[in-house]
Amino acid sequence: MSHLVALRTSKITLLTLIGTALTVGTVGLGLLLNLHAATSSRSVESDSGMAQGPVATVNDTKAAGGTAIKFAPNSMGLKLVWNDEFNGTAVDLTKWNERTEATSYDEVYNLPANVTETGGNLIITGKRETFNAKPYTSGYLDTIGKKSFRFGKFEMRAKLPVAKGISRGLWPAWWMRSDDSSGELDAMEAWGDPGLQTGVASEDPFGRVLGTVWQDTTNASGPKSASWSGATGSLDATQWHTYSVVWNATGITWYVDDVAYHTATYTSYPWLSTSFPTTIHLRLNLQISNKYYGYADSTTVLPAQMIVDYVRVYQ
Repeated sequence: MSHLVALRTSKITLLTLIGTALTVGTVGLGLLLNLHAATSSRSVESDSGMAQGPVATVNDTKAAGGTAIKFAPNSMGLKLVWNDEFNGTAVDLTKWNERTEATSYDEVYNLPANVTETGGNLIITGKRETFNAKPYTSGYLDTIGKKSFRFGKFEMRAKLPVAKGISRGLWPAWWMRSDDSSGELDAMEAWGDPGLQTGVASEDPFGRVLGTVWQDTTNASGPKSASWSGATGSLDATQWHTYSVVWNATGITWYVDDVAYHTATYTSYPWLSTSFPTTIHLRLNLQISNKYYGYADSTTVLPAQMIVDYVRVYQ
């Protein structure tokens, strides 16, 4: 009997979708049917957000073809499925791993002591101190083995230590990696000023952030889709802002304060399917001193802090 009820419900739902689509046209029908198929064939928590239809689209500015669905902030029936408000007195180790290790691409050694939680915030502190032959220390968190997600809106609210003229070599980042492939999704990267490439208009990082998705995180020269959040100097990242990405079956869209600035679709970048075949995990860190956008020097004011109000995942 339960199977018959489910079948009738599915038929009624499908007829409702078709009736709605007749109002919005053939394109709407195709999109609605695709969303219906995605939700009816899956029941895992990570796909729960797929039951929602689009309210707006964002053009792909980096390649021809396709649009990505934009989830309206605080609507569409999205539910908070995972979060850390950092209201405790120490990092919640049921949610995060604290890393004790060097990173190969910069001059920092990550230590749990550099990651604290106080006043409702997570604070990652970069210091000028030598540890295991590295001239700087900082902090690094990830959710590897503890929590991963497929699709959703991933959001962080933070203040970044990238003040003009005193932050060269600082590199705060909010990013994700595929659990089963080599794909990397950089939800937000920012660099201190002056950067190594300052003077090249298209690459001056000051006053904006960068969103990128990489086909292969081990191949820096490989395919990617990236865009800056706006004109140089248009964002004061030392103040509170939200940085987020929405990933769904159509593509990925990047936001600052819920304003979209870049989209990468599966239509334009088919390799997204193999680079992100299943789930992704979360990463937060403050890197220091690298050849990509500049080594820290005597003008770099340290200690410096990346202050995070919350990290939330909606589906």
